[in-house]
Amino acid sequence: MSILYLTNKYYKLEKKYNTIIIKDKYENAKSFPIEKIDRIVIYGKKSISSQIICEFLKRDISLLWFSKYGKFLGMLDTKKRINPIIHKRQFLLSENKDFSLNISKIFIISKIKNCRILLYKYNKKYNIDFVSKTIYKLKEYIKKIESSSNKTEIFGYEGNCAKLYFKSLNYFLPEEFHFESRTKRPPKDAFNSLISFGYTILFYEIYTAIEYVGLNPYISFMHKPRKNYPSLASDLIEELRSPIIDSIIVSSLRNKLFTINDFDYLDKNGAVYLKNKSSKKLINIFENKINKTHKYHVFDKTFRESLLFQARTLLNAIKEKNYELYKPLSIR
Repeated sequence: MSILYLTNKYYKLEKKYNTIIIKDKYENAKSFPIEKIDRIVIYGKKSISSQIICEFLKRDISLLWFSKYGKFLGMLDTKKRINPIIHKRQFLLSENKDFSLNISKIFIISKIKNCRILLYKYNKKYNIDFVSKTIYKLKEYIKKIESSSNKTEIFGYEGNCAKLYFKSLNYFLPEEFHFESRTKRPPKDAFNSLISFGYTILFYEIYTAIEYVGLNPYISFMHKPRKNYPSLASDLIEELRSPIIDSIIVSSLRNKLFTINDFDYLDKNGAVYLKNKSSKKLINIFENKINKTHKYHVFDKTFRESLLFQARTLLNAIKEKNYELYKPLSIR
């Protein structure tokens, strides 16, 4: 899958024959063959001709729009892969307490296992007592989740795990990026700004994979459905947060790829956001990670291929009404 990210403030898009022309404010141009583009992700306001939009619709190329600070605004998509038969079965299973409870356990247990492994790898060198205790506690919470009989209880355990996990991550960050707690909408510090931006990129990667295999992104099993919100992507992102986003953020900060000058600090509501050029830097780091081959599945895959594999196994689980057919990504 070939994805084009547009982050510079003054880009405009034009079409010439079978080529997309991207120009900056100085009329400097870059060209890309249309047939090599699967998706375009746009940050901020860009000028796009109706000719290009029509061409994208014909070729089933999706466009995703975000604000300059990474808030999702909307997307252009042909909806060619809608399958009402699958969607009906998906909805019925979302109402099935046994199926939704057990697949929710898979989502959350996989998430906590991946968090444990990431902390273990970081702590191997430093042997920090609090982190070692957290790793043990997360294992104990996994046992509790395995025997849970309702999702409310599962979410309670997951919330406790998340607090311990993020508190532990602080030990491996440069001092200027230490944070009090996980904050969202808006992020209140530089670390949370990076994490939130990364999660948003990953979220819509998963959203795209869900639609690609023919599932409905708005019908979920673990998270409660909300109007205009693709809650199934929230289900599937859980196990992927730590191995994909958290790992690249911690690594980037430890390698001093970001400084506090990479952020805008807004006095109005205390929000902290990545600057335009800094978001481009994080996107490049993300792309390097998601196109990296790993061995966590039966055969070698890139992380991007894993998102499709993940969505396809969920599709199989729905088709066969068997939650055990879902195959989460578990790092080692």
